[in-house]
Amino acid sequence: GIATMSLNTTDFDCSNIGTNTVMLTVTDNNGNTASANARVTIEDMMAPVFDTNTLPIDQDVIVNNASDDAYIIEDFTTSISAQDNCSMNMIVQYPAVGTALPLGDHTITIKATDNNSNETIATFMITVNTVLGVAEEEFKSIKLFPNPVSNSFVIDGIRKSVDYIQIYALDGKIVKEIKDYTSRAINVSDFEEGIYLVRIIEGNSLKTLKFLKRK
Repeated sequence: GIATMSLNTTDFDCSNIGTNTVMLTVTDNNGNTASANARVTIEDMMAPVFDTNTLPIDQDVIVNNASDDAYIIEDFTTSISAQDNCSMNMIVQYPAVGTALPLGDHTITIKATDNNSNETIATFMITVNTVLGVAEEEFKSIKLFPNPVSNSFVIDGIRKSVDYIQIYALDGKIVKEIKDYTSRAINVSDFEEGIYLVRIIEGNSLKTLKFLKRK
């Protein structure tokens, strides 16, 4: 007659990850049976999931001296949460805690790994600025509006001319540069939709703003 097969164990969980030996039984329609051992390999293929509410957002930090100072990166992992279907291993960040970040934009990578080597990665940006050559309070007050931008924007809070305004695409390419900027509108109507970085440069001072271009 037609034979049917069954396993003595059909439910597995995280404690069974790896190779498991189970009993395979074959039974025909007349009740005759035969049994043999079978191997079932259980794998954990699910990566950890970040609690997005605990992930850091893009941020600006200020140092005081363009030639000497740098931002010393802190430990962001202590406030980040992640869950795993089996068991978490660790959350780490790159660059590591204590790394000195010079002026400019830096991508910080957060990686969560479970005990079975599955990993999830998230990133955010730290922009290191200096206030040398521009009054600190004035530099902090500089803003860009409107944002999002359709046709043009103005940088508010500049009381005098600054050396350069540079607009960067996210790939690092300069798409527009203005010398001796005061407070006039900057036309970006021909830009593609997307996110752009605006760098305000006065002597050794640098401030970075971000805007979203929409049609």
